[in-house]
Amino acid sequence: MNNSLVSIAMTTYNGEKYLKEQLDSIFNQSYKNLEVIVCDDCSNDKTVEILEEYSKNFGLKYFSNENNLGFKKNFEKAISLCTGDFIALADQDDIWEKHKIEILVKNIGVCSLIHSASSLIDENSNFISPLWIKQDNFKYSFEKMIFGNTITGCTTLFKRELLKDFSPIPSGEKYHDWWLALLATKNNGITYVNEPLVKYRQHSSQDTGARVENIVLKIQRIIKDFFIKEHSNRYFKSTMQERRLESFLYEKYNSFTKNEIEIITDALTYHKNYKNSFFHYKSFLISIKYNQYIYFKNNYFIKNFLRDIIG
Repeated sequence: MNNSLVSIAMTTYNGEKYLKEQLDSIFNQSYKNLEVIVCDDCSNDKTVEILEEYSKNFGLKYFSNENNLGFKKNFEKAISLCTGDFIALADQDDIWEKHKIEILVKNIGVCSLIHSASSLIDENSNFISPLWIKQDNFKYSFEKMIFGNTITGCTTLFKRELLKDFSPIPSGEKYHDWWLALLATKNNGITYVNEPLVKYRQHSSQDTGARVENIVLKIQRIIKDFFIKEHSNRYFKSTMQERRLESFLYEKYNSFTKNEIEIITDALTYHKNYKNSFFHYKSFLISIKYNQYIYFKNNYFIKNFLRDIIG
């Protein structure tokens, strides 16, 4: 069995409520050769006291930021401090299954990154869903990771080889795990374990999470999206993607091949045309070229395809 050192990169901010439960699940892993690196982002509750306790009792290494970095830059810092051959990402409020690291190390093979399914739990650790799969005929390719992402950081483990191009994360890239997934497609690819290895907690104070929306809210959102384009979720995503892709070109141009630059430029045109024109003929043409990457959920195909033409 592979017994390489696995680093756990965790970030914290006012996480006292769930932190002990998460740390216990990490230090109780069946895979024992671990180092746990935590960067705290100026917490003003008892988070640092808890980290100090686990530092004394279990050898956890923690670092307190002088200024608040935000979750993306804080994760970038935590990852940069890791020394293991493999690195796994941990949020402060989840619960890991006992064999998570063991299973991921065993199954990563030649790939650069592996991720798993998860379950969803609420604030009281009750199951919302015993199996939450952000995966539906998903194609692990550079093209798909340019147009979208279904990989959740807390379910991943990746090889150290990804760090050579990891930092600094482009300014327009909102999510560190999306950037890692993109880099993995440029290296030796991504694989997946269809087993829930993380209890992913949903609560009101978290930075990111699964979207749970009842039918009334969904109808209200659709109506607002139709009449006020600038308020639509699609407009917001295109704005975010425009900033993201431009930062790739301006800040990381030499990291990409000629073919990858063409894909990034096409995706940028796709989102700009959606935002700035009523008739999205450019978006429509690009959506034909990349349809298997944009419309990876077949039941969304017709709706999104028509929307690319007329908005």
